[in-house]
Amino acid sequence: MTDKAIKHRVSSRRTISLAHILIVLLFLLEIGGIAAWKLLKTDVGSSPVENRANMASAATVTYPLDTFTLNLAQRSGTSNRSLKLGVMLGITTRVTEARMDEWKPLLIDSALMLLSGKTYEELATVEGKRLLKQELLTRMNRILGEGVVQDIYFSEFG
Repeated sequence: MTDKAIKHRVSSRRTISLAHILIVLLFLLEIGGIAAWKLLKTDVGSSPVENRANMASAATVTYPLDTFTLNLAQRSGTSNRSLKLGVMLGITTRVTEARMDEWKPLLIDSALMLLSGKTYEELATVEGKRLLKQELLTRMNRILGEGVVQDIYFSEFG
């Protein structure tokens, strides 16, 4: 074989090898895209009621938010009152602990802003505590996404 024929043969092998590599890369990208689509897709056609039912049926775990010690708001003529409150969140298992840790500073900030505006009189009754749980639940789900936090638990209240 002549030098020209050898160079042509080597160059055609490189072209074929490069073409094979590109085909394999495109195939892998397509598979990755399909996998990402299946993992991230949401059920657009379902109603909010169905979505809540699906979230409610998901298993829940507790996540310790924090134990807060703070001064309560005071009405004129009342003495200073402080509150020590341990808060745990009942969250769906669809949320990872890493995601919760990532959002924890925002969750704590939101809880502190709500708690510091409360008075002793507002929290002294059972109904006041239930209302506080509902307000915390609403705030936490605003940050994490609707239905992520299923319940609020007080581990300490005093």
